Amino acid sequence: MLVIPTKRFQLRSRRSQTDLVDSISRAIHYRLRFHSYHQKDLFSIDGEDDNVDRGEDSESTEKTFLSQSMHGSRRHLRSLAKNAVALVSE
Repeated sequence: MLVIPTKRFQLRSRRSQTDLVDSISRAIHYRLRFHSYHQKDLFSIDGEDDNVDRGEDSESTEKTFLSQSMHGSRRHLRSLAKNAVALVSE
């Protein structure tokens, strides 16, 4: 086996890097769309909650809840903060 001492992204062409970024952004888009379509199934929304992530459109009154598994959501950031506080308290 031949080991080449370069980074993996230097070995790929610009086209394959673009395809990689497109496929990752498409996967994130599908996850966000899934969360928006299955709000009642996932969270059983009855009333208001403070874990609301608003979309980019400020005129939109529809609220979308994101799960803890969605990186960057408020629930995810709160769980990271809780983990950090638990580590510091230990």
